[in-house]
Amino acid sequence: MNNAECKELITSIFQSIAACRTPENVDAILEQCVDRIPVSHRVDVKQFPRITFDISKEDIRGMQNGGILTQEGVLAPDWLDHVHDPVARLLYAMAWKNGDLPKIKHIIQGVLAEDDDAPSQAFVFHQFGRHLADKAQPIVDQHVLRAFGIHQSTDEETWTLLRKMKTIKKVNAQLVADYRQWLQSNALHGSLRATPGYAWHVDQVLFALGKTVRL
Repeated sequence: MNNAECKELITSIFQSIAACRTPENVDAILEQCVDRIPVSHRVDVKQFPRITFDISKEDIRGMQNGGILTQEGVLAPDWLDHVHDPVARLLYAMAWKNGDLPKIKHIIQGVLAEDDDAPSQAFVFHQFGRHLADKAQPIVDQHVLRAFGIHQSTDEETWTLLRKMKTIKKVNAQLVADYRQWLQSNALHGSLRATPGYAWHVDQVLFALGKTVRL
């Protein structure tokens, strides 16, 4: 797929999203475009099932006050003295084994973030925290941003750079902010935006789209 074909596909999909009034309409896009966006490029919902629970600022502050988290948003050294749920301990053990414990801080900072807060690092985890606190916030990743960035750009050199993008870095911070703003703008139908959790459905389409056009 060359850049012109890539841009045409992305423009077509974004036009389809703009016409959607319900999450079901959004979900149908991938089925309608299965000849252009392979099923193998969709999110594996067995590996990444949809998250339906919320984590609020009050939840985080309660854990800080309860000695589970420090005020800096990391697990307290003696947090296990306060938590006896075997599921929590099992998930902690898995995060420890994968070396993922430092990432929890960035998720927590995302949960606590205000609208104008901009992280200087760990954009994906920070935005994931924002999603946990507010389902109108998207779960951002490189594929979603690739599709959105090409959609809003008219520069072919930028298309190529985005198609080659492998990770989200500080230079992409504005793109993350633009995507959040787009999701909450009149670019999407008001009926869709009024539906709780609509951003997740849009994310699913753009993930598959961005993965399809990557170089």
